[in-house]
Amino acid sequence: MIDLKLRSGVRPLVFCVLLSLLWVGHAHSRDFPALSKRGTLNGFERPFVRIGSKTYQLSPGALIKDESNRIVLPATLPAGVKIVYKLEAQTGFLHEMWLLAPGEVVTIQP
Repeated sequence: MIDLKLRSGVRPLVFCVLLSLLWVGHAHSRDFPALSKRGTLNGFERPFVRIGSKTYQLSPGALIKDESNRIVLPATLPAGVKIVYKLEAQTGFLHEMWLLAPGEVVTIQP
């Protein structure tokens, strides 16, 4: 049989643990690499991606990640979605791209 004092002390502990798990899930934001840019994805036609009014070529091995940081194929990209992207310094090819969730806060480190 559980002692009444122990039982009453466990409830607040369980409540605090559950509350902290909810807080961590809500407060999670992704940090993007320095020199990343923001934009709107306007289309894809292999191997080119249109962001805003500019067209970029995908680099070999380009990584495209969705809102949950899962890798997605370029052919499945939706038009009109807000993105963060990074270009290769040497070639100017698009090397990394992240699809943003609606209302996601973007923090780009200098």
